[in-house]
Amino acid sequence: MIHQKLKITLLAAVASLGLAASAAAQSMPSTEGSSLSGGLLGQDYVSVGFTYTHFNKGLPKLGHDYSASVNKVLTSWLDIGMSYDCITASTSGTTIKTHKWDLSLVGYLSQSWGKPFVAASGGWSTMRGTNIKFTDEDSHNYAFSTGVEVPVCSSISVTPFVRYSATPDFNQQGLWDYGVVANWRLFKEWSTRVGFTIDEFKNTGYTIGVNYHF
Repeated sequence: MIHQKLKITLLAAVASLGLAASAAAQSMPSTEGSSLSGGLLGQDYVSVGFTYTHFNKGLPKLGHDYSASVNKVLTSWLDIGMSYDCITASTSGTTIKTHKWDLSLVGYLSQSWGKPFVAASGGWSTMRGTNIKFTDEDSHNYAFSTGVEVPVCSSISVTPFVRYSATPDFNQQGLWDYGVVANWRLFKEWSTRVGFTIDEFKNTGYTIGVNYHF
């Protein structure tokens, strides 16, 4: 019951944030018919990133996620992407390392105020641990998310989102989280992004990344 109420709260929070951002964007000059250069939807790019995660309860307390991804535009409303993550967490002399590979599709609508989107991804994960034999596991994984990419100005976008993800064979239930990503187009070829996420167990993640547009 508590988790269900929290899920509803998370969905309401991200919906409110998206509506607020959309309302603010209504007063901006129309960008319809042109690319939102501050955003990442509808862009060909490769990206590397780092996420620092603080776990609210239990051990380990900290996690590190080193990621790399590529995004390719298929049509005016659909992107395809591939990503790799190396996730590590350590406690009391034990290190758990997870390798995760994903393929994703993102569908979106280009509006004058931004780009609402839905995304789906799936892939494979391997988890290995030192000093804990039972952590050696493999599993498929999948995720679904939705949000809206809103241009703040010609070179900056803000994207609130909500996501559901699961890795079934790791004995993990599906997890809801929500967050926001800000992307800043520095030059024609380069942009940088920062992000924040929090899940239903109040674990928090902080992300920084660099994107090369081609």
